[in-house]
Formats: sequence, C-alpha cells, structure tokens
Amino acid sequence: MTDTCPKLLLHNAAHLSDKTAPGEKDLGIWQAWTWREMQDEVFAFAQGLAVLGFKPRDRLAIIGANRQRLY
Repeated sequence: MTDTCPKLLLHNAAHLSDKTAPGEKDLGIWQAWTWREMQDEVFAFAQGLAVLGFKPRDRLAIIGANRQRLY
C-alpha cells in the first residue's frame, strides 16, 4: 500500500525506476530525476542522518524552498 511518502517513493522506484519523477526548475531550467535517482538521494540523506546519530522515531524539521530533495 502506498499510504505514506516513503512507501510511495519505494513503490515508484520499484515500478517506474527509469521514468521521470516530478521535476523542479533551477534558474528557469527544468531539472529531471528518475524515480531511482530520487530514491538514491533519499537513501543517501537518511544514511547521512544515521551517521550523525539520528535513530528511528527521531524528528527533524527541514525548512526550505519547494524542492524535490527536501521531500
């Protein structure tokens, strides 16, 4: 079931791996990632947080522009 953002990401990365995920503009130019690239970016960020000592159920607030990598 895809009822959370992480579950939706895993589902889309598994079933739409090389398809383009929702994009974003950077300096007026559309930037495109595949679902696999988005999953890799999220996993790398999560691993970085773990190295910093974050554990399951810890909380983190991120404030920034409406960008893919912040989701």
